[in-house]
Amino acid sequence: MLRGLVTSDRAHLAHRVASGARVLFEGAQSLMLDVVQGDQPFVTSSHTLPGYAYVGGDLPPRYHRHTIGVAKAVVSRVGHGPFPSELGAERSAAYFAEACRTGRGQREEAAEYDPQALLGSPDPYEVGIALRMLTNEYGSGTGRPRRIGLLDLKQLSEQIVQHGVDAVYLNKADCLAHYRDSHYGGIPLQLAAGPAGGPGAARIEVLPAFDADAVHAAVRQLPDLAGLPGSLLELKEFVEKRIGVPVIGIGLGPERDCMAEFARPSGLRASGR
Repeated sequence: MLRGLVTSDRAHLAHRVASGARVLFEGAQSLMLDVVQGDQPFVTSSHTLPGYAYVGGDLPPRYHRHTIGVAKAVVSRVGHGPFPSELGAERSAAYFAEACRTGRGQREEAAEYDPQALLGSPDPYEVGIALRMLTNEYGSGTGRPRRIGLLDLKQLSEQIVQHGVDAVYLNKADCLAHYRDSHYGGIPLQLAAGPAGGPGAARIEVLPAFDADAVHAAVRQLPDLAGLPGSLLELKEFVEKRIGVPVIGIGLGPERDCMAEFARPSGLRASGR
């Protein structure tokens, strides 16, 4: 099956692109985990930045056209390290460390907690647990809990500028519907972290919430965007103003056909190479 796709020609991709082919490089893991540029020493062992596609991708950077970023509306982190928008801040980080030490994970949390009860708590730590359970934010292999935080627009904006991101897809936006039942009364977005770090010391903007039923109804109408909740479009516009690039897609569920895609700006149209 693979034999016909393997070649020893180092210039294979360059020849293909010069003849009109288009190539998409897909990155893995977060930019904040890059072995050089990430939050040291809590990083992975490889380069995760867009520019490194042209180091290991067998294509010269002269053919680069645009960079598409992918962000999660409900932010999570696997492992230790700084997390400015973490719900519960130091308590959450300590809980994660203990869970890793004891093997506590998804099964144990499901047996102990009622996520809907925790969601209405005024304690961000408990809200983080609830969101983790409701959005299934656990290690895919280990089942260990992921640390949960607010969408950090300051951090996202900085990464967009540093790495030349042209447009963004925002995934798991449907999960923001859970905030409707939280003490926030809407969708909290972090605009800046305070001197102590964490949402408790941060500048937060709360946008109008939408409910899950409205999202499900919108998904049934895709690719028509007319049924999208107005508060979701308001969220899109607010994020765009803060990060300085267009949001060209919003994920409303785990399936491929749950992506609401908007008109792309002229700079992202196919260039032919």
